[in-house]
Parts: sequence; structure tokens; C-alpha cells
Amino acid sequence: ASWLDEAEVAECRETFRAFDKDGNGFFDRSELGTVLASAGRVCEAEQLQMAMDRISGVVGTARVTFEEFSALFRAKLDVSLEARAQRRFSLFDKHKSGEIDLAELRACIQSVDDLVTGAEVEEMLRACDVDGNGQVSLEEFVAMM
Repeated sequence: ASWLDEAEVAECRETFRAFDKDGNGFFDRSELGTVLASAGRVCEAEQLQMAMDRISGVVGTARVTFEEFSALFRAKLDVSLEARAQRRFSLFDKHKSGEIDLAELRACIQSVDDLVTGAEVEEMLRACDVDGNGQVSLEEFVAMM
């Protein structure tokens, strides 16, 4: 779980231990089913096996390790980070065009910090605008963040 910070590892371990009913350090199909059901995903035995195979990378596996589970946890965090970036992007994208132009960027930044100059805002736009079209797309915004 090297890609997680200390707090994330602690949270992930706590979750893992809570669902590892037999305490053997692995999730079997039943335990994984319980984890997924707690997240609102009720699966048939065949679907659970497919999930275990995909998580572990081994067809017919009987268990999922903490490391494999933590990769799922990281994927959840990534989705959460992307969702937060999209929400922030929409705050800038006042015209709902899918891109942030100079006027939108200036209005948003200067509403938070009126000491930022127009030249500084233009420099921010140039730094984010990878394709050079004068606007920042969602992808450019996410990369910047």
C-alpha cells in the first residue's frame, strides 16, 4: 500500500480487518461479498469469483490480499479526487462550455484574492493551457491540480 499515505493505510487496514471475519489476513469469496454488499453491490457467487479474479489477477483465486484490497481502495480515492476536480472545474466554468476562458479564470481567482493581477491570471492560464487554444479543458485542469 505504498501509494497511500499513513492515514489512508490506517483506514484501509481498519476496513480490511473489520471484514476479515476469520482474521486470516485474506478475503475469501464470502468476505468479499460482505464488503461489496456493504457498499450496495450484491453479487452472485459467479460475479464474486470474477471480481476476485480481476482484483488478484489470478483466474480461480480463492482469496484477496490486503495489498490487492488496498489497490481497490486507491481506485476509490482516485475516483473521489476526480469528482472533486470536476466540481472545482465547474465553479470556474461559469458558461458551462466545458472549458475555462481567461474571463472565467480571472473572475474566479480575483473573487478569492483581489490582489492577483490580470497578468498573473494570464500566466496561470498559459501554464495550464497545454494545447495553446486560450482555454483550459477539464483534462488540463485535472493535470494542473
